[in-house]
Amino acid sequence: MPKVGELLRDERERQGITLRDIEAATSIRLRYLQAIESSDYSALPGNVYAKGFVRNYAITLGLNETEFVGMYKLELEVNASQKQEDTVVAPGAPPARPAVKETRAAHKTPPANKDEENMELEKLFLPPREQIQSRKPVAVKKKRIWPFFTLLVLFFSVAGMVVYVLSTFSGGSVPLVNEAPPVSTPASPVAPPQIEPPRRAPVRLSYENNGRIIIIPGDNIVEEITAVVEISGNCWTMVVADRREVYAGILTGGQKMNWQAREELYVKFGNVGAAKMSVNGMPAVLPDAVGPVAELTVSIAR
Repeated sequence: MPKVGELLRDERERQGITLRDIEAATSIRLRYLQAIESSDYSALPGNVYAKGFVRNYAITLGLNETEFVGMYKLELEVNASQKQEDTVVAPGAPPARPAVKETRAAHKTPPANKDEENMELEKLFLPPREQIQSRKPVAVKKKRIWPFFTLLVLFFSVAGMVVYVLSTFSGGSVPLVNEAPPVSTPASPVAPPQIEPPRRAPVRLSYENNGRIIIIPGDNIVEEITAVVEISGNCWTMVVADRREVYAGILTGGQKMNWQAREELYVKFGNVGAAKMSVNGMPAVLPDAVGPVAELTVSIAR
């Protein structure tokens, strides 16, 4: 009958796979794989582990793991039956006599009678009679310890009276011996009060009735005017910066323009409903016009 290890080895060699590859794929140590292929099952850690090793080995090679585990069990039963046959004694052969370990007691001559036996035991375990008879009881002196306790009680009584008298006449408490001095806990540092910086007045826009927008700097410094215009539809636009015309034309929907001025910025819209404007980053409210035309002037308060 072919053995499990031989079948696994033949299939592995047929596929061109090394034992190192099987070890990396199954995490089974190399010496256990070699023991399986050589049918040396005594080198495996146990029958439960051995069945698991055979199962994983067969799965890695793409074989039927159930069939190989059954073949492994059958192989173990065959090996066990062969060992029993080898140990059977042939009929008619005398049974082997167990070896008897000789001891010193076997070679020793037994005593002639009971008295001699008792004498031998006395020599082994008992001291000579001369020593027993010569032994005298030793007198044990009893230590008297009551004077020590008496002195100890008197000492603590006197010490207590002294402490009581001192505490009574001094008007305070007397510290006891080995009393640890009080530990002062450092006060936690007090955080200094936080001083809030003075609030600065923000920049704001001021509107007048004649279409004028005035930039109020507050506590800030405003050096120029920046206007950003976004157009959602066609709008004719004219821009005059510091009394100089910088733009005049039609802006189409989706356009975004920006202009700067140092002192004054004049803007005129032909279709104010399609325009949106911001001044220095702040949304500006465009003046309401009777018709589509609207004009406004932006300046800085000095």
